[in-house]
Amino acid sequence: MKRTGKDGNIGLKLPLLFQQLGLREVQCRQSDKVHVSNPQVNPEDAAKLYKALAFPDPGDPRTFTSQLQERGMSREEAERQYAAEKLLSIAYTASVPMTYAPSMKITFGTV
Repeated sequence: MKRTGKDGNIGLKLPLLFQQLGLREVQCRQSDKVHVSNPQVNPEDAAKLYKALAFPDPGDPRTFTSQLQERGMSREEAERQYAAEKLLSIAYTASVPMTYAPSMKITFGTV
């Protein structure tokens, strides 16, 4: 959040924020929706999902790992993360069938 201004944990914080704002019976659930992409069955939908989830090449390994280390990873962890993301950028193509579960949080309460 300090680096980008975006809070990637907002979904976990919303139930407490809702309670602090006065909502009652606050609940938070996790969506169980799974996206299925099979290019052989539905190439148009598969292309949309691929574009939304494309794993770009992580670029220069030194730059990538140093940025992760600045955020608290050890050198070894950063190198493993680079290797994993590099492999994904190579292996994941528009022709690969896949499933994706975004793990979206749904928070609600009574005013």
